Amino acid sequence: MKYFLLVTSIFFVEQVFSQKKELPPPPSAEPKYIGGTKFNLQKRLSFYPFNKATQIKLVSFRGRPDTTDKIEEMLIWELPIVNDTICFSMLDQVKAINLKQVDSLTDILYNTIYRWNITIGTAGLCYYPRNAILFFDENDKPFEYIEICFECDNLKYSSKKIAQAGVFDHMYNDLQKFFKRLGIKTTEAEFLNKK
Repeated sequence: MKYFLLVTSIFFVEQVFSQKKELPPPPSAEPKYIGGTKFNLQKRLSFYPFNKATQIKLVSFRGRPDTTDKIEEMLIWELPIVNDTICFSMLDQVKAINLKQVDSLTDILYNTIYRWNITIGTAGLCYYPRNAILFFDENDKPFEYIEICFECDNLKYSSKKIAQAGVFDHMYNDLQKFFKRLGIKTTEAEFLNKK
C-alpha cells in the first residue's frame, strides 16, 4: 500500500509540474481588423484615429501631372503630399464634418460589415483616387488619412494602426453617397461638371 501511495503521489506531482503554459501569439504587423458586431457611437469613436482626432475633413482632388516622368500626359493619382505634408493648395474641396456627420461616417466604416452580404465582388484595378478622409490633431495638423477610389472601390490607409472593419460592397456605395450628400465630388464626370 505504501508503494501504491508513493507511485500515485509521484505520478500526480509529475503531471502537475510537467504541464506547459501556452505563450500568447506574437504581435502582428498586419492592420487590426474589427467587425462582426454593431458598434455604438461611443465605441466607434474609441477606434484609432477617431479617438485622437479633434477634427475630421473630407476632401477631393484631381490627378496632377507627373513632373518626374518624360511623358507629359502621365498623371499622379494620390493625395497630394509634398515633403511629408498634405498640400492643401492642390485639393479641390475641403469640408470639415460635425459630430452628427462623424456618427454617419463611422457607422459606414465600422457597421457596414454588420450588413455583410455574400455577393461581394473583387475590387477593380484602376485605383484613381479622388477623395480622402483626413484626421487632424489638437494643433490642426493632419496626422492620418484614408484615401478612397470610388471608381474601383478601393482604399489606402496612411497607417496600419487605423482600425479597419473590413471592406464590403455596401460600404463603398454608402460612403460615396455620404460624400455626395455633403457636396464632395467623387467621380471624373463631377470634376468635369457633367451630371
